[in-house]
Amino acid sequence: MNINTRISFVKKISIFSEVDANTLKEIAEKMERISVDANEKIFSKGDSFDGLFFIIDGEVKVHDGEYIFTKLSNTEFFGEYSVLDSEKRSASVTATKKTNLFKINHKILSLLLTKPEINQGILKVLVNRLRDNNELQEKLSQQNKEIKKKNKAIEAHQKELKALNATKDKFFTILAHDLRSPFNTIIGLSELLSSNYSDLPESKIKYFADQINNYSKNVFHLLRNLLEWARSQAGMLTLNLEKKDLFEIVEENLKLYEIDAKNKSITLTSKVKKNTKVICDKNTITFVIRNLLSNALKFTPKNGKVSLFTEIKDKNIVLYISDSGIGLSKEEQEKLFQLDKDQASIGISNIENIDISKEKGTGIGLVIVKEFVEKNKGKIEVDSEPGKGSTFSLTLPIA
Repeated sequence: MNINTRISFVKKISIFSEVDANTLKEIAEKMERISVDANEKIFSKGDSFDGLFFIIDGEVKVHDGEYIFTKLSNTEFFGEYSVLDSEKRSASVTATKKTNLFKINHKILSLLLTKPEINQGILKVLVNRLRDNNELQEKLSQQNKEIKKKNKAIEAHQKELKALNATKDKFFTILAHDLRSPFNTIIGLSELLSSNYSDLPESKIKYFADQINNYSKNVFHLLRNLLEWARSQAGMLTLNLEKKDLFEIVEENLKLYEIDAKNKSITLTSKVKKNTKVICDKNTITFVIRNLLSNALKFTPKNGKVSLFTEIKDKNIVLYISDSGIGLSKEEQEKLFQLDKDQASIGISNIENIDISKEKGTGIGLVIVKEFVEKNKGKIEVDSEPGKGSTFSLTLPIA
């Protein structure tokens, strides 16, 4: 490249746009021409500063490891930051393809910087690049914040999915056990009844029929709970929170269990007053009360008591469902609203000596109860002691 071509090239470089003809010629004469191949490093981060580079043709990337700050091509330059504040390169520069460059070494550049017009030109470019760099850093900072936010959301979703999968696994483990156990009993009892009907006394036939009826109800109750749980998990459950009379909901449920209570000689009473207004979704709260009543009757022996009453606490109505049943240990209370395979029903070894009141529950119904109560912006608690019964308290916002 002859001197005139070099001068023409220097004129195109922004930092030399206001330089006089003599200085342009001086720069053109003192520039060193070099060539680099694709993927060849021109200098690395941390290298000592020894010059300013101008691209004749080709392309380079300014980078730190795999991260690319920018790419530069024809008539652009790099290495200018070291002029101001450091003798070390702050980033690496690598050719992305075969590239031809001019280089002004440190000694010559120091002499050129004594000229005000060159000093001013470099300073102007540095200010612009610093501004661009600040804007880039701000964008990168914002992107990093967004990425961190998204990562946290992904982590939260992963934890939620993990918890849901664990719940699902426990749920089906319990379900498999609790459906199999009563069905085995029903089949065993019905086979005994069928094959020995003519030889059995009427009292025994009545006993088998009652047990088949009891276990059939249990299976139906379990399947009904399963259906509600499935609807809830599938997002098909729509809540309509509105003002409702708790008295009416309680009375509807009491009528459903009058016969069950009578069959076990259990005294079933309610002191819930009319116009006990709460904010709730009637369908889900009906499910909650129905489950709590069913459990109270199931785990209360013959001639026991189940009672319902309310009180006002702060801005809430608390409905208590109390029984004189078998009660719960502290360990059982801690697991009561969790889906745990250890809560599965006990096995039946002698189907002719079954006492339905001694059978443990799955906890599936109470898991759904807790979920539904929380969806109604309420809470469910239990106070119990083995042999002294249980009291479940359902708290709902007062209307």
